[in-house]
Amino acid sequence: MPIYEITSDRLEVIPETTFQAVGLRERQDLQRLLRQHIAILSPDTLVIDEDHGRGRGIDLLGVDRRGDLVVVDLLRAEDAQQLELNALRGAASVASLTFEQAASSYQAFLTRQGTVGESAHARLLEFLGWKKPDEDRFGLRMRVVLAAPDFSEELAQTVLWLGGQGIEVRCVRVKPYSYGKRLMLEVTQVIPPPEAAAHEAARSHKESLARLNARMRAPMRRTPASPTSKSQPSSE
Repeated sequence: MPIYEITSDRLEVIPETTFQAVGLRERQDLQRLLRQHIAILSPDTLVIDEDHGRGRGIDLLGVDRRGDLVVVDLLRAEDAQQLELNALRGAASVASLTFEQAASSYQAFLTRQGTVGESAHARLLEFLGWKKPDEDRFGLRMRVVLAAPDFSEELAQTVLWLGGQGIEVRCVRVKPYSYGKRLMLEVTQVIPPPEAAAHEAARSHKESLARLNARMRAPMRRTPASPTSKSQPSSE
């Protein structure tokens, strides 16, 4: 859908362009910019690592205010024609990430960014509003965010199917526009639609609370008593 500039007497179309045409590298330049403004893709999220893991890794790994993990994968235009499995592999690789492991990755990330003398452990606790780590509440859920200039119908159908299976994947369209010497970026969440996303967020919060309550109610495992510790029946 085109974007228009409103002038005094007409609407002037702002032409759509491509990242390649304007010399913007999708993985390096766009990833750096979105890392600094992660709220564009995922509000209330703290980036704790970049290119996390082996191989291509997770482009951006974050944590939201509830302590849930956020996996962000930036797709090139040609990649977005089919489901990019790297995002799902990345999500699976951090599914069991603990608070302490996340803090360790965050510390290494801060060091690479040149932030010295800062405790990632303390910064993560402050962001979450916790006084101490709570492994039972950390990483209860995970959200995958795919960002690309556009998405194919095949990918959209797959993402919707994954949502029906309880795997939350969001598709956010990031499309560049060129206007004179100015370069603009359109950012639109296309799957799920924003109105459906609000309902999904409320449902996800309820499910997270239910899982947490289930953990709290689960009986603690006890070591079976040894035969010698059992009381013997008294002899008459």
